[in-house]
Amino acid sequence: MDRYICYIGKDNDRDCDIPCEDCANYGKERRLAERRKTNISFRLWEKREGFDRRQNREKNNGLYNKLFRRGAFHLRHNYSALIVLLVLFNLFNIADYLFTLKALAAGYTEGNPVMDRLFDMGPVVALTFKIATGLFITTIVWLLKRYRLVLEASILILLMYMLLISYHIYGVIRYY
Repeated sequence: MDRYICYIGKDNDRDCDIPCEDCANYGKERRLAERRKTNISFRLWEKREGFDRRQNREKNNGLYNKLFRRGAFHLRHNYSALIVLLVLFNLFNIADYLFTLKALAAGYTEGNPVMDRLFDMGPVVALTFKIATGLFITTIVWLLKRYRLVLEASILILLMYMLLISYHIYGVIRYY
């Protein structure tokens, strides 16, 4: 049930000359009503960094928590470990290029369609694109290093590159 009040400050209509229903200062109490026009809200950037002190203690034993959450927490407070991660990412990126160049010289095809198109233009174009993309990703991770999601994504990217380099090494051992 809605509560109606007079916004001049009178509790009843005995203090006014006109009835409350006709008064412009009489209406629903605004503190109880929903003031937003819609329930949709859009924030451009999340203000929280993702490192919440109120973690759920029941789910702390999983692989995701041990590898990504604790890793991101470690990277947040240890800049030298983050620098090592970013340098390893760039080294794996260049190693991927070199392994791919060797495989293309042996007659294999590139699996990535973007890099395949760039290798058709020339190996220098592909190398320039690969290094520029790696440096761009490194810059984004460095600038947004205070956010847990970015640090977790950087750990995931490094793990994916480690798997890719392992695949390249397996191909070198098996087929050369």
